[in-house]
Amino acid sequence: KTAVILSSILHEVYSYGTSKDVEDFWNNIWNEEFNYVSFRDMMPSRTLDKQSEINDVLKIYRKANTKDLYDFERNWGSIENNKNLMHFLLKYRYSANWSREVKENYFPVNREELLSNLPTGYEIIFHEHFILPFLKNRVKEDFDIDIKDNTHLKLILRRK
Repeated sequence: KTAVILSSILHEVYSYGTSKDVEDFWNNIWNEEFNYVSFRDMMPSRTLDKQSEINDVLKIYRKANTKDLYDFERNWGSIENNKNLMHFLLKYRYSANWSREVKENYFPVNREELLSNLPTGYEIIFHEHFILPFLKNRVKEDFDIDIKDNTHLKLILRRK
């Protein structure tokens, strides 16, 4: 039996690879015919793309590092879009290597997009769409914001 475990890999491939690299990555995963394929990565639902709760935006404006927030919004757009707000909340703690982290796309693929593109030769044997407890607690502590949208996915596929 063979398995590939993709833990926090997808966003790296999309952030640092070319479109050809991304295509090659997926071809290597699906054409290798692994018995199991396991994903664990940042991956929201497409429903994350909506207007942010304005009081959460206000809390970020009041407490976040102003320079980092400006850099983030210049790269990704306003945190008044909930997808951008959540993206920022996954990044803000990485100020030591901010110039690199701010450019990474933590959400290159949403859950529905991944699921709709799975090859028919695989079945889902484990699926969890969730918020990291550490992240939920840290954001509550730092900004008094209750994260409600799932930000991460665990998925195990088995070849039929």
